[in-house]
Amino acid sequence: TPDLALARRVSARLSRWGVEADSSAGMDLAAYPVAVLARQVAGLVNDHADPVALLSVLKSPLCRLELGPEAFGFARDALERHALRGPRPQTFEDLMLRLEPREAGRGTSKLPEDERLAALALAGDLFTALDPVRSAFAHGAAPARDAAEGLARTLEALARDAGGQIGGLWGGPAGEAMAGLISGLLAEADGLPSLDGEAFARLLERLIDGETVRGGGQAHPRIRILGAIEARLVRPSKE
Repeated sequence: TPDLALARRVSARLSRWGVEADSSAGMDLAAYPVAVLARQVAGLVNDHADPVALLSVLKSPLCRLELGPEAFGFARDALERHALRGPRPQTFEDLMLRLEPREAGRGTSKLPEDERLAALALAGDLFTALDPVRSAFAHGAAPARDAAEGLARTLEALARDAGGQIGGLWGGPAGEAMAGLISGLLAEADGLPSLDGEAFARLLERLIDGETVRGGGQAHPRIRILGAIEARLVRPSKE
């Protein structure tokens, strides 16, 4: 098909059944979870306590924070209900105070203790995971190398599962493309000026938007999505 939008819709539908089709046009890196997570993390540099952005990070399919699926889901739901809803917190400290017992200050009353403790632990782990990228900008503008290294360390901390593995963060075509993008940024960092958080987020967005991912070796060996010209060069198998 010459219709790129149709090719992307077909690829998305096939992926629901775990089938990756090698499309000659490729797919935008921006559409993959690893790129979405990287952009969300970069956006948090300027607004550390944005509840919508924090929840988006926690709902990424790559985010595990060294917990099993059930424990992570329980803690994430508790944190959303009891700390990320309602009036917008201005700082991490404001958010954490919502999870303290009422007698300790401005905490939440009638909060089940198991939910409170799970949410409190998850919030602490989340903020710790975000520290590498946040600390790079602690004094304002940061060298591009420090920003890129902080982003990579934060992504790995977020993706690490209960066994200490980072799973598919850098795996597959999209993970490899994202790893290559960050490696390229590190390689060229000495030629870039220092960046504030907003400038780094814009730079990362432009780099991601310029990347296209091909299925390559991860694609199904018998399914390809081709443009009109490429299709003329291929003969279907009769096996």
